[in-house]
Amino acid sequence: MDSTWNEVESFVRTKVGVSRRSTLTPATRLEDDLDLTGDDAAGFMASFFADFGVDAGDFDFNRYFVTEGSGLLLMLFTALSTKRRAGLRRVPLTVGMLVDAAVRRRWDCRELEKSGDV
Repeated sequence: MDSTWNEVESFVRTKVGVSRRSTLTPATRLEDDLDLTGDDAAGFMASFFADFGVDAGDFDFNRYFVTEGSGLLLMLFTALSTKRRAGLRRVPLTVGMLVDAAVRRRWDCRELEKSGDV
């Protein structure tokens, strides 16, 4: 597991541009902590699946990330709509989930999200 952690940590640092001075933990959230969103997040996940040989399984981008078009106007609209605000809540995707998926070689959102790092 340590070697997988090291490989995933190195991948995240390289792809997202996280310096060695910054601490990454299994609980580090890609979107909230590392500001990985939109097209950058889509490219990151495609590279992750390819580089680590992980079957995408039931991975759903919109479950974990806000899409590129979510700008200021959408934020203002959601401030006025409780239903819309609830629809924008995302499950945090963590570095720990990436490590777990790399070990399993398959994305299974139920298993990964209950691993305790979410």
